[in-house]
Amino acid sequence: MKCSAIINNYNYGHFVGEAIASAHAQTHPPHEIIVVDDGSTDDSCDRIEAAKGLFGNVRLHRQPNGGQLSALRKGIELATGDWCFFLDADDTWTPEHLAEAARVIGANADISLYYADHRETSGPPLFHSKWPAGAIGPVAGLVAVTRKRVGSITSVLGLRRDLARDALDIDARLDADWRTRADDCLIYGASFAGAIAYYNPVPTVRYRIHGANAFATADRDSIKRFYNANRRRLFSVLSARFGLRPESLLERLWSEFSQSPRNRQHARLRKYYRRAIRRAPGTRLRKVTLWLRSFWTS
Repeated sequence: MKCSAIINNYNYGHFVGEAIASAHAQTHPPHEIIVVDDGSTDDSCDRIEAAKGLFGNVRLHRQPNGGQLSALRKGIELATGDWCFFLDADDTWTPEHLAEAARVIGANADISLYYADHRETSGPPLFHSKWPAGAIGPVAGLVAVTRKRVGSITSVLGLRRDLARDALDIDARLDADWRTRADDCLIYGASFAGAIAYYNPVPTVRYRIHGANAFATADRDSIKRFYNANRRRLFSVLSARFGLRPESLLERLWSEFSQSPRNRQHARLRKYYRRAIRRAPGTRLRKVTLWLRSFWTS
């Protein structure tokens, strides 16, 4: 499996060298390390050029500042590997991160989204997955109704390259909404596109908490207002693109639940689907019928 490591950077010159070194130090070496510098005004590019001198497989792409979504999209466009693995410039991977991914993907040929767990460098636990370990999906209908993220922070994510391109094939006008936390676009886009996701609870990422971390250190109420408005616009775009019309959601939920043993085998997913069936648009009789049938099917 050829892995493209994609590092997005904006003014993290004091961190980016460590991120590149951690990608290069993988026991399953990446095919390439692509660093997209999003218009940094510090010494980031000098430090990236220095890393290029140390490690032969580092590529630097410089672009005007457009935000994290713009940088991730460009990194995917430049990637030539089978899979894209993402790393924020202020985080690092443990040496076995890609080896763990390769092991899981080698044993599960149908998965198209992989994510690991992480440990914070300081502070309380943030953004850890609440999904069961192993493979689930497809879950497009479930995500459309419940808005639950199948995944976690940027640096734990790996997507098959074709899925990554499909996930971010959205209107560039949304780039302004997702100057930070663009991992949500990857996660939601992949789910709407029908990804089979695999959660490996092994913590192979070090998530750095620091004063410049826009979401980890921001006010919770400000995050909620900002995030919910952006997510509504994103869901509108993704629903239209992937044909998830309100009138079709109930049948999509039932199809995902009844036809995927993976989605039925976990108690948490059964709970999510039953809750989504109650909330989805549709007649009360139809919803009650499917809700009752879900107990027999599982």
